[in-house]
Formats: sequence, C-alpha cells, structure tokens
Amino acid sequence: MAFWSRRPKQAPTAEPTVAVADWASVTTAEHQQFFIDEGMLEPLLLLPATYGGTELPMNVVHVPRGLVALREQTVLSMVDRMISDGTANTYTTDVEYRGDSLVPSALHIHVTHSGGEGGGFHPTLTIW
Repeated sequence: MAFWSRRPKQAPTAEPTVAVADWASVTTAEHQQFFIDEGMLEPLLLLPATYGGTELPMNVVHVPRGLVALREQTVLSMVDRMISDGTANTYTTDVEYRGDSLVPSALHIHVTHSGGEGGGFHPTLTIW
C-alpha cells in the first residue's frame, strides 16, 4: 500500500496577453502615447458629440479602453431619456486626476436643467 498519492496535473495558467497598466505611472505624453498606440487608452469626449461636443483638445481625455462604451450604455442612455422628457438640458463633466498622471482617475458628470428644476443626475465614473 502506497503512503503517497499523486495529485492530478493541472493545466498551467495562461499569462495575460495585455498587462494591466498602472495608470498612476502614466505621467508623460510619450508614455500616454504608448498606451494609446497599444489600444489600452481611447479618446473620450467630455461633452459627447451627440450633445454638440467636438474633438478639440480641451474636450478630449484618454481613458482605459471600454470606458467610452460603458458611459454610452449607462450614463448617456439615462441622459437621453432626461433630455427627451425635458428634465435636463445641461451636461458637464469634471475630470479628476491623481498625482501627475495624465489618465483621469474619475469623471464627475453633472446633468441638470438650467431652470433649476429637479435634482439632476450626478454620476461618477471611477476609473482607477
């Protein structure tokens, strides 16, 4: 009778194909451009084109891939409903950065009515 037993072999774990970036370390334009070129950062219009935003530098930030789609599916769908029913006509985004990073750490969105009607909609998208 054996006093030991074999453990079944386990498949090796796959290494990630894309390393998770430390967004706090993206502090130079060259470093930021590297992540843009690699497809890890994508441009986001602070005021979406749907609401009159343009690709002027002051309206563009680069955020981790997927955040633009997330904002579209969650926040902007709600904003569209508010605009349709007349409870909102103002959209602004405040950008929060940490340290010297060029990648925003959060986007604070404010959707209100210029007449002060209702409480508005104030979601925050935490990025890192």
